[in-house]
Amino acid sequence: MKNYLLLILFLISVREVNAQNSVNSGGGTALSSTGFVGFSVGQPFFVSQISAAGAVYPGVQQGYEISTEDGLDLYPSVSVKAYPNPVTDYLILSFSSFDLYGVKVILTDSKGVFLRLSEIVEAESRIDMSSLSAGVYFLKVLKDNRVLKTFKILKK
Repeated sequence: MKNYLLLILFLISVREVNAQNSVNSGGGTALSSTGFVGFSVGQPFFVSQISAAGAVYPGVQQGYEISTEDGLDLYPSVSVKAYPNPVTDYLILSFSSFDLYGVKVILTDSKGVFLRLSEIVEAESRIDMSSLSAGVYFLKVLKDNRVLKTFKILKK
């Protein structure tokens, strides 16, 4: 009996329970003469609003990017580009007017775990990423064991 009484008191004291809660990094409201749309960056769910006038698909805001992570520019005349953004099957590394002898790339996952090492022999090289799962990866471009560039790559 005492346990039931404690359970009832506990249930009465609990007024509101939120199953999903988030701390959003930003958001706002867009107003027009026909209505408004509230949005937040970082919300954990989405609800589609579709009508004859159009559709709104709010949801988690996730940017796709490939960016250079280090500021070290040992070879200022080297222009290295990595695309597409985000990658699905193959990442293209494109070098402009640079001696590719001794250029290698190291692919790691977001935790820094080594995945593969490849030697670059062409000015435009394809790196196969089709077997990798979706996530964030880092690609380090090296020459003579020095880092030229580091790219942050998002895999779909």
